[in-house]
Amino acid sequence: ILSSILGGDNGSSDTASCFDPMANMEITIEMDPGTFDVKKLQGLKDAGFNRISLGVQSFDDTILESIGRVHRRRDIFESIQMMEQVFGRDGVNYSLDLISGLPGLTPTKWIETLETAMKLVPQPNHLSIYDLQVEQGTVFGKWYGKQQRNNDDAEAEAAKEGILSGAQEGTRATPDVSSQTDKEQHQRLPLPPGEDCAFMYKYAAGYLRSKGYEHYEISSYARREELGSRRSQHNQIYWEIDSEWYSVGLGATNRVKGHRFYRPRAMSDYIKWVREQKESMLTAKESGTSWVPDWLPPVRVTDKNDHVVVDDDYLADVIMTRLRTCEGLDLDWVSKVFGEDRNKAILHGAELGLELGIAKHDISNGRNSLRLVDPDGFLFSNSIISSIFLELGELGE
Repeated sequence: ILSSILGGDNGSSDTASCFDPMANMEITIEMDPGTFDVKKLQGLKDAGFNRISLGVQSFDDTILESIGRVHRRRDIFESIQMMEQVFGRDGVNYSLDLISGLPGLTPTKWIETLETAMKLVPQPNHLSIYDLQVEQGTVFGKWYGKQQRNNDDAEAEAAKEGILSGAQEGTRATPDVSSQTDKEQHQRLPLPPGEDCAFMYKYAAGYLRSKGYEHYEISSYARREELGSRRSQHNQIYWEIDSEWYSVGLGATNRVKGHRFYRPRAMSDYIKWVREQKESMLTAKESGTSWVPDWLPPVRVTDKNDHVVVDDDYLADVIMTRLRTCEGLDLDWVSKVFGEDRNKAILHGAELGLELGIAKHDISNGRNSLRLVDPDGFLFSNSIISSIFLELGELGE
């Protein structure tokens, strides 16, 4: 096991001592400012947690209130002071979550947000910066459904985060709007326009790079050190080829043998699913046969050249995850596993991005990879990836 994370709404709940503090693994807990005290932090440290993902989102009290967050600017500073008190200035290891594109956020306020983050003592080893996505059926979709950014800006807006939302750390519950009055809804802060959101993304990339952070994934920044950078091991697992992870809880995502599996999102469905799995396991045990969960995917079939046979979903998953990273997609691996025809289709699909200079085909120093240029390539990642998928789709036909 390389990494473990306790997150979502349960981040600050009571946790028993369940990890070996001497184990060489990253053990993260997600928490919001103002939801813990020194005693709680000491208990987490004793339980083996060695990294905290802090859901700050904004340092502006007006914005925090507008999005239904219960913590305030003062809580953020006090929380970091307590973390330093328990773990020590050199021992505290935390990541900061920030959101661009929030209601009421302007380019000037965003610059102030990043400057405030860099003045924190101790500084965060890692930052996760997400762009607010207003999607139909969500809380913010109800709040801002009539205030949509125009289509010319929507692509840039979506590209910053929208490929595989919900996979990384930093995803926390959104506020409940059921108690909002008509007057409160009318007084909500406006969303920034798409061009401002694009500026926020590009500015963050340049500013944090100047402060010694590595932009190693579309939404992730790690502080550079002499022996490398403080990348999140947990996030790294999501983007590696053939990596596997197991998650529990409502809607939790798992990846096994190159396939993703989502647990039921509704509590009633989840309970029913768990009971069915238990009954299936007991039946197999009684019959003396080995139990294979019905959600476990079959082993990928390969031909005599070790090429995967009819597994385009797996290739699509790898393309989406690897092109989120600064290293990009290993084209030699694609050729070896899927064949040269798919490799050529990928490059053809990325042709416009390559011509515009927002994608790059690296074929030097033993590398043969396709990567997106920071920040413009990341900003328009959805367009490039969609074009690649179109080429692969035509190949399949």
